[in-house]
Amino acid sequence: MKRLIPLIVLAVFAFTGCQKPPDNQPPVTASEAQQKFVNTLRNEHKLNVSAFQAGTTMWIYLPMEEDLVDYHGAKRSEDERQKKQFVINTFEGNKKDTAYRFMFDITDGIKTQKDPGYKSDATEAFVRNRTLIYGTINETFADLDKDKAPEFIAILIANIKKGIAYKTVFNFSDYIKYRSEVIPFEEYNMRELSELYGDERLIGDKTGKSLDLKPVEWAWFLVEQIKNRVNFKFLRSDFPPEGDIVIEISGIIANTFRYYDHKDFTLVILKDIRDKKSYQYDPQQLASFHETVGMYTDRAKFIKMRRMMPVMPTADIPKK
Repeated sequence: MKRLIPLIVLAVFAFTGCQKPPDNQPPVTASEAQQKFVNTLRNEHKLNVSAFQAGTTMWIYLPMEEDLVDYHGAKRSEDERQKKQFVINTFEGNKKDTAYRFMFDITDGIKTQKDPGYKSDATEAFVRNRTLIYGTINETFADLDKDKAPEFIAILIANIKKGIAYKTVFNFSDYIKYRSEVIPFEEYNMRELSELYGDERLIGDKTGKSLDLKPVEWAWFLVEQIKNRVNFKFLRSDFPPEGDIVIEISGIIANTFRYYDHKDFTLVILKDIRDKKSYQYDPQQLASFHETVGMYTDRAKFIKMRRMMPVMPTADIPKK
């Protein structure tokens, strides 16, 4: 997914105050909190927001007539820069039955960078409205009991004149941990999934009738987060992988599952499309992988470790 706005914006939300109701007040339920959330944004901030419940996911929809992104010209350099960089030709994943399957084609390469002569920034209207939504989430949901709070929150802000939307999905417990400084900014940045996309059905849609609102499933959330982490590590990190690609990806999968104590699977299959080789881990192997991943930094040691892994024939892994 393409990230439009650095999550530094969220640092402002982390310190937004939330007043707890007096002890003699009855506990707030999810439906009451959702209605309060909508009423606050509509009445106090004049935002025509809607909220929908899909299972344990709360969807928030805000239609706008202002642009979400502003493109503007900048001083252009005619110099071309070449940089050694990984190239992610393919990285896909899904869960079928009780097995997670990941397929990748990642190579070393040389990237030529040419200054396009323009820059893009989120508009003031978009940043302001997004800030108000996050602030109201803090005020409304932060003090709910865990069994009453949404498990996932999905925010969709749309320019209904042009059919352009920015979608953000996050686990509400992650967000509370981030606000409480249990999760640092850099880590939370990996856990929030964002996407800028276009859909002509959004044109003129003031109520969200065109949206396909479904509960966010843990399998989808974890796979997308792993894709997020792989893209960051290989393309944007100041410390890109120096060792074997298979080890690096396996470590990312293992760590992501460990963060959420995720054990709802029987197998993880990792397929290297270019080398036509496949590797598989059971939950026990994957749970201990992050503890040993740093031990294997060169090809010889990795080959020794591969011999200890059960290998699944490539033909047994269906193509996506």
